[in-house]
Order: sequence, then structure tokens, then C-alpha cells
Amino acid sequence: MASLVKKGGEVGLMGGGVPEEYGGAGLDKISTTVLTEKLSIYGGFAVTHGAHAGIGTLPSFISERKNKKGNTCRS
Repeated sequence: MASLVKKGGEVGLMGGGVPEEYGGAGLDKISTTVLTEKLSIYGGFAVTHGAHAGIGTLPSFISERKNKKGNTCRS
């Protein structure tokens, strides 16, 4: 699973809703939803993706952006 998550990050699947300037794919809400829907057929990976994107990356990104610390998803 770890290698899938790493590869997903390399191709932009793990940061779909995060703007490109912060290391994400820069997808709009509809595209992010379609991505999540397509990934949902891969059970274990879908759970990992959802936790990473919904619980981890986006809340951290929003918090950092509000604090204007300039961190990116890749740092």
C-alpha cells in the first residue's frame, strides 16, 4: 500500500484539491469529486486516499494558508 500511496502522490492523486502553487493538482471541486468517485472502487486505497485528502492534507493546507506560513504539501 505504501508504494501505491507514494505513486499516487507522484502523479497528483493525493493532493487533488490543493492548488498547484502549494504542490497539489489544482483540481476544482467537481474534478476532485470525480477523482474520489473513480478511486472508490479500489477499497483500501480509497480509504487511504480519503483519510489523506480529507483528514490530513486539506485541513493542514487550510490552516497553514490562513496563517500564511507559506508551507507547501511537499515540504
